[in-house]
Amino acid sequence: MRFSLNFQTWIITVLLMSPVAGSQSVPTQASHDQIDHWLRSGDPRLVAWGATFAASTADTDELPVLQGLAETYNSVPPQEYDPRGNYIPRTPEQKQQLDSMQAILDALIQLHGTLSFEGVEAALPDFPAQALVLFATMPEPERSRYALRVYEARDKSDQPYNWRHLAHQQMVHLAAAILALNPPPGFTATLLNETRITLKVAVIDDDRQRDGTFFGGACGDSFALSPADGWPQPYTYVVEERWQNQGTAEGILVPGVPTITSRRALSSSSCSTLSGFTSVQKLLLARQEAGMESEGRNVGTLQYDSLHYGSAADFATSLAALVAHHQEPFHELREALLNKSFITTPEAENAMPAFAVEIDDQRKDKSQPLPIPRPLGPRTTVSPYKAETGRFVKED
Repeated sequence: MRFSLNFQTWIITVLLMSPVAGSQSVPTQASHDQIDHWLRSGDPRLVAWGATFAASTADTDELPVLQGLAETYNSVPPQEYDPRGNYIPRTPEQKQQLDSMQAILDALIQLHGTLSFEGVEAALPDFPAQALVLFATMPEPERSRYALRVYEARDKSDQPYNWRHLAHQQMVHLAAAILALNPPPGFTATLLNETRITLKVAVIDDDRQRDGTFFGGACGDSFALSPADGWPQPYTYVVEERWQNQGTAEGILVPGVPTITSRRALSSSSCSTLSGFTSVQKLLLARQEAGMESEGRNVGTLQYDSLHYGSAADFATSLAALVAHHQEPFHELREALLNKSFITTPEAENAMPAFAVEIDDQRKDKSQPLPIPRPLGPRTTVSPYKAETGRFVKED
């Protein structure tokens, strides 16, 4: 017992005298034994240094230890929010555990390690990009099996953007991209049937024109992370979509159009990130399967057009023809998917995005009320604009 106590005292003394012990000390090198001691120490800062040096020295012998540490991440309590929906700051102890786990996940990725799906799910709320990378690099057939499980838990309707749920939506997006490489039965039909197209029609009685589609912009990374006193430089990850016109893709997670890629970054956050799973992503995957490759996000989920009003008698006919014109590309997509056997003949009979037609009466002469025809066809709704409420109201 005396020898054991002396040995423990010696180990503690060595650690205290090591380069990482001082509050300002930053080690420049470490042996395999030091790395192993730090990883097993239970001290979040020492663990972070052990993970950092394991990655930088390509010490794959430490992968089982790193995996074991990552698998216990669910010991950190979930993020809590105040009544206004703002983050409640983690305690200093929890923050150290988070910083330590960030280094562990970084080392796992750099050393091409794996993590169980349960471990990936546990890491997702606080480290979504790292979790996505580890999910995408799981071996097959496990990756596709879990991708189907994630996809089956999707929200089947387009929901307003909610940053709290974005990580889950990113996971669904990644799972769908994985499944699209070798679609299981029924998968492709869901891409069409769960897509929503909004067609905004301005009814005019002059020569104005309004058409086109809507797409968003992009932005860059934020400022680089600075390490806490005595801690290693932290690295984060960015998972994003990359188009062919942006050059050769590196860090490919899932091939396709667009390709889903990852990169290691020093920035604290980025708005260049994988989007949630919306109608845009569903159509892009369907077009990819059909061989109808897109050059950008502009796939027509939000469309604008104008309709010249002649008379009440021909308005319904003109509107029906306009809607049919906008639906035609999706009929072509459906036929291409049927010809390639991605959907079956029974599925093709009903495989079509839902069309929400929003009518905005912009006529200068409104002496005649605008007749709203209904129905315009299956999976098509018409909503006139109500000036008094400033909203489009679906007609029964």
